[in-house]
Amino acid sequence: MLRFSLFALMTVAASTCLSQSFWAPVPQETTSDNNSLRPLSGAEPAFWFLPDVLGVGPAVYSDVAPEGYTLAESQSCVAQVVSYDPYCLDTGWDDLCEEEYLCCVGEDEQLILGCSNPLACNFDPNVCVSQPISCVFCLGSCFSLTLTDSYGDGWNGATWSFTDGDGTVVASGTLADGFNALAADCIDDGCYEFEVSGGFFPEEIGWTLDGSDLGTLSGGANESVAVSFNGTSGCMSPNACNYDEGACSDDGSCLFLQNGATDMTAHSWELFYDFGCDGEIDQVTLYFAEDFTAGDSDGTSAEWSLCGDVLTLFFDGEVGYVGSWDGLGFVGNIVNPFAGCFELYPTSLGCTDPAACNFDADATVFDGSCTYPGCMNPLACNYDALAGCEDSCDLPGGYLLGCINPNSSNYDPSATVDDGSCDLSYMCLEGTVYDPALMGCVPAGCPGDFNFDDEIDVNDLLEFLLVYDTLCE
Repeated sequence: MLRFSLFALMTVAASTCLSQSFWAPVPQETTSDNNSLRPLSGAEPAFWFLPDVLGVGPAVYSDVAPEGYTLAESQSCVAQVVSYDPYCLDTGWDDLCEEEYLCCVGEDEQLILGCSNPLACNFDPNVCVSQPISCVFCLGSCFSLTLTDSYGDGWNGATWSFTDGDGTVVASGTLADGFNALAADCIDDGCYEFEVSGGFFPEEIGWTLDGSDLGTLSGGANESVAVSFNGTSGCMSPNACNYDEGACSDDGSCLFLQNGATDMTAHSWELFYDFGCDGEIDQVTLYFAEDFTAGDSDGTSAEWSLCGDVLTLFFDGEVGYVGSWDGLGFVGNIVNPFAGCFELYPTSLGCTDPAACNFDADATVFDGSCTYPGCMNPLACNYDALAGCEDSCDLPGGYLLGCINPNSSNYDPSATVDDGSCDLSYMCLEGTVYDPALMGCVPAGCPGDFNFDDEIDVNDLLEFLLVYDTLCE
């Protein structure tokens, strides 16, 4: 354009002294009441009028249409143009003012400020007002943030900010005054939380962010959005085996089961936990589901992952239990909500009382099957029909247990009650053994093996025929 306004000259001068990394300044409103859409004091509501012939006069804000002027189609765009370019209000509405105005109308009544230098990383081909000093030249990432206020008096206490993963605010600012402004700068690659607060008039606030991995984002006050610049994608669930703490976006790759030591969902599990590891053990039954949730018999819920042979239980996203597979179950530590120790084993029914006859060291849940020692002799005074294994008996006077068979090698002449211990094995010939139940000798091998070679064949038949039909003495 041939016309250089005071604004344009200031822009060129500023571009020679400001650094390449820039927070674009916001021009202050003039003292004229014609600078906004507010009604004139004590008058009828006013409107913006534009000259019928460009350059013959400035934009006029009045409650009456001046001669040679026409009511502006877009009141909002005129207000933005004169707020940002005072020449259009103080001197004349010329071709440059009209160009900015038409651009605003074509962009849904948004006067886009920005950098029109194709070499800048925040180059915007759609700008209505080119700001050379707003251009940033970065080796890495940059962002461009357009700030708007529908009333034209700035954000009234609202602010914007970028916060990194460590909670550090790396960039922030506000719209101090006017309808719009531009903030642009270089920013390190990574993940950020972009936030805009509310201020006193949140309904007036608007913003548009360009340059992040998500493309163009727009919004208003009291909004927060996770953004990234050249950020990596990966699994973002801390519960997963392949959690990537450096990922900025989730790619759906999360795995909660990798090389599992056992099938957690095949049966219930018994959890033995000891807060403080002081020997005071409590027990609860756990049930693991295929959606990687778990619940216990007391109604507590958790999430779980099994990575290799390490099982982790999470409560509200926090690590609670971590244990390793030992071949039978999981043994490990409690880290939340209290420190302690735990063991987790598959549910196994059986007798869990060490004092019982049928105590099962592998059983984790009592099934009521325990039996206990007692006297199993019906002749005893303390006979116990429910005894599971032998204990001492209280026999009446004159009763003495032992072998009462005189032919037995262990005959006890003082015994009065046979205890089934008689031994007549000395009577058995070669190849036979004594059977106490039958009280006689039986072949040591299989029946019919007459030559005792552990085989029944024709040779055994010949042995039998040799003695067939003979009389035994």
